[in-house]
Amino acid sequence: MIAWRVLTAVLLSALVVDQTAGQPPGASRPGPAIRVDLNEDLDCMRAAEQLEAALAEAAALNASVVVLELNGNAARLDVVHRMAAALREARVPVAAWLEGGDDARVGIGQLTLSLFADRTIAADRLEVHGSARGDIDALAPDKTAWDGLTVELADWLSLRLGRRGANSDLERVLTSPPDGLWLVNTGTGARLHVGADRPDGATDLTTLADGVRTVRMSGANLRAASLADASARDWRSAAKSLGITSERVERRTIGANLRAARAEAESLLDSVEAPLLAADKALDLADPKSRSVAPSRYRSAAAEARASLARANASLDRLDAILLETPEVFRTPAPGQSKAERISTFGTKWRSMIRAKRDRSERLETKARLFAGQ
Repeated sequence: MIAWRVLTAVLLSALVVDQTAGQPPGASRPGPAIRVDLNEDLDCMRAAEQLEAALAEAAALNASVVVLELNGNAARLDVVHRMAAALREARVPVAAWLEGGDDARVGIGQLTLSLFADRTIAADRLEVHGSARGDIDALAPDKTAWDGLTVELADWLSLRLGRRGANSDLERVLTSPPDGLWLVNTGTGARLHVGADRPDGATDLTTLADGVRTVRMSGANLRAASLADASARDWRSAAKSLGITSERVERRTIGANLRAARAEAESLLDSVEAPLLAADKALDLADPKSRSVAPSRYRSAAAEARASLARANASLDRLDAILLETPEVFRTPAPGQSKAERISTFGTKWRSMIRAKRDRSERLETKARLFAGQ
């Protein structure tokens, strides 16, 4: 088994260094190495779409390798499943750099994704902490086929773990809440044991808090269990370990995340109020039938109001685009709404607030048209 792992590591290293591996037929020279940063929690499907686009771009550029830098602390299983499918179908060599970010920590979903790379490098100070399932799953659509996704992802993982010489039972920990995970010293090394019963002399790699059991593993645990091929101090060391010696490394960022989308949605919804008030103020003139105001004032007021309404509508259009790209926002409380309310009410409240702004804008536009015709 050890010999096979060594051979596998050598072959994968050659895959990264080989200047023609993974290239389309007829390609004459390799493209750049592409470092793709996944810095955020994987809490929206838009992130998976962006990864698919990054891999397609890498294939079009004949990238010599794509390195996924993984930093987030949480991940939805359905998002991980879609990303794993994209990595399985990638037409370029892929490596993973489990960096961990400022807190030197990644979640179970990030570790799972790294196993679909050809090689995995873990930061020296890395800690894996979390569970494959959790509250974050509530952001997924109501009719998500969790059982089917879990079974398929587990099947894919069993194959990947087997190729790495790792315990294939780990797929249970990577796709479901753990019932137990133990580090067992064998005298010649270490292995991970999955199950509720503790083997003799084993170290517990789970913690229990508020009734929730989570996994806690170090970078050393990952290497001992054949979940990581090597460790590195920083990106420079990781790149060297992967055979990336050229300065020609391009960088991409998978920036989609619920936190940013929700913050922008709230900001846009709030920003609409000022131009609507400005338009209302500009149109605060007597009814044209009264003949008490000069026609030119009506036309001037209409132009001023329409400029304000254009700003309001631009914000509303951008808000609609965000909610189409990241519909998970609808599964979070609308401004002023309590987290304690039912999740089904969140989307209703968001839509009601947006519709009210649209209705005000349309009423003001009708009045502006009347004034413009004077």
